[in-house]
Amino acid sequence: MKALFLGNSHLSAFKLAHNDLDRKLLPECLFYCAGATNLRYTKVTDGKLIPTDSADLCFDDFRYFMPELAVKLMQEYSVNRKPWGIDVRQQFVMTGGTEEIDLEDVGAIFYVCGISPYDFVRLGVKDMPITRSLWSVMLIRLLGSGFLLYEQISEIRKLNSKCRHYFIGGPLISLPDSNQLELKSLVSRSNRNIIMPMVKDYLFDDVYMPNEVLLDESLLGTKSIFCRGGVMESIAFQKVGVESQGIAETETDRFHMNKNYGSAVFRDFIFEKLIGI
Repeated sequence: MKALFLGNSHLSAFKLAHNDLDRKLLPECLFYCAGATNLRYTKVTDGKLIPTDSADLCFDDFRYFMPELAVKLMQEYSVNRKPWGIDVRQQFVMTGGTEEIDLEDVGAIFYVCGISPYDFVRLGVKDMPITRSLWSVMLIRLLGSGFLLYEQISEIRKLNSKCRHYFIGGPLISLPDSNQLELKSLVSRSNRNIIMPMVKDYLFDDVYMPNEVLLDESLLGTKSIFCRGGVMESIAFQKVGVESQGIAETETDRFHMNKNYGSAVFRDFIFEKLIGI
């Protein structure tokens, strides 16, 4: 059996971490990346996940998948309705080696994309406790019928009911200021405890919750050490020229984690799932 890692540009952290592993006891792992919301431009046909030339998207799809770029992406989509940047087929070839993803013998899929349900800063709920009923509504959008790849996952489940589906949301990127740090931490812990037993009730078999090794004291943002050099690693993985991105070779950002982040998530979550397939 194989494991498929499917994601947007955040996938680089996991691919590079995987490159450094001793893989003798692990199944074969495939890594396919399509930037931004471009994974929506796919469909399941004849046992394969194949790129398509069109997709129906709304603003919420962009807002819950790539919130920082939502307005820009929606504007571009409303004009040409095409994938963002380069063709998805080309993205698949550059990162995974083939235009189409053969789903035969895939026992687990890790979705490294979309907002984590624990990303309270980006969801706008960081400073107040949220009730279970309100979280249910939110989780339908984040991890249920509103998820960007809901149709694809539903088709894969029909194709292979034994394939497991795991969600690893984008990193918690907003580093909060130190004001009322203790209060923010308490609220964050409360919200995490409320939704922890709920997240498996939706589309995925399990959902990764970032742990305190990765997060700062408030539990609202990833430690800066895990994003140093991450943007350059992501560009190298996608095989997109630095010049075309308009950034300096030494630049870092809060949006792309490095392979040390990927290694930590492997240890805390992925290894257990890989051994089980």
